[in-house]
Formats: sequence, structure tokens, C-alpha cells
Amino acid sequence: MKKISLLLLIISIFLNAYTQTKVTSNDSREAPLFDNDKHDKHEYIKDESKVSFICECKDVTYIKTDKVTGNIKADSRETLIITNDGGKTGFNVTVSRRQETIILSIVATGEENFINDEDKMCVVFNDGTKIKLMNVGKFNYNPMFTIYLGNNYGNKNKLETFKSKEIKTLRVQNSHGYFEKNLTSLQSKILMKTFECLDNI
Repeated sequence: MKKISLLLLIISIFLNAYTQTKVTSNDSREAPLFDNDKHDKHEYIKDESKVSFICECKDVTYIKTDKVTGNIKADSRETLIITNDGGKTGFNVTVSRRQETIILSIVATGEENFINDEDKMCVVFNDGTKIKLMNVGKFNYNPMFTIYLGNNYGNKNKLETFKSKEIKTLRVQNSHGYFEKNLTSLQSKILMKTFECLDNI
């Protein structure tokens, strides 16, 4: 009887892991939408049309409260990988909140160029809207592009645009020109929800 119960438990755990909701990148890479208290490695599927997206803040953000200071640290639950060649080149995108500031960080992968402290990023939305933002980070070889959004930086209206419109293209200026990637609708929806959730904390 104990062996049967153990077997049923193992089967149940397997089925639960197998049916976990996932999100994908535009090169068909799939990543699970995490539970609140764990982070897993990326997994992969080939057909993004089979992936469902649950629009809840717990699926796209991770919030932690400092036990001593009571300060809240909030981040996107995982790095959004935007690539079409298996990750050899592309963007790794994260969104965070520190106090009243929303921070968008974009790291270009597979590129040897550097980012200057006054380089700009152009964001094109699906409805044709375009906005330009300047890097607030320092000169770096990562190359990482950083943007601060919120009332403190006079661009609350641009934050509202990120919350309400799907991004079509990201173009980041660099030392030799620019990096550019297109987002899938699913990736855009994930970013929209992430901005919304972090801004409403």
C-alpha cells in the first residue's frame, strides 16, 4: 500500500511540473512562469501559439521586503530574453522598482561594442508611437543600457506609455551604431504587465 501511495505521489509531482505555465522568447525559447518563492532555469518549446499567458502580478514580478528596514525590493520575476538566434545575440531585459523609481535595464548579448553615458534608445510601439530615452548609466563594456522612469525624472508620461502599449522594436545606440530587436506580442504583453505591476506597488 505504501509503495502504491509513493508511486501516485511521484506521478502527481511529474504531472504538475509538466503542465507548468510558460512564456517564450521570439526564437521559441520557453521559460516557466515562476511560483512566488522559487526560480528555475529556462526550458524550451517550439510553438509559441500553444503558450497561455496569465495576467497576474505574481506571474511577472517578485517582491521582497527587508525584515530590518521594511524597504520593498521589487523586480521582474525573470530576465526577458529577446533573440532570434538561440541567444547568441539579443537583449536581456529586466525591470525593477527602487523606492519611487522604475528602472529598465537592457543588456545586449553577443556584442563587443560599448555603451556611452549619453547614448539613446528608441522604442517603437505597435501603434506607431515612438519615444526616445537617454542612458542614465555610466560608460560600460557590458554593454548595458539603463533608464529611470517616474515623476522624479519628469517622464511619468513615458512610463504610462510602457504600461499601456505593446512594444514592437527596441533600438539601442552604441559605439558603432545600434543594436535592434523586435519583440513578439507575448513578450510585449509581459513587459506591459510588469511595468503596470511595479508602478502600482
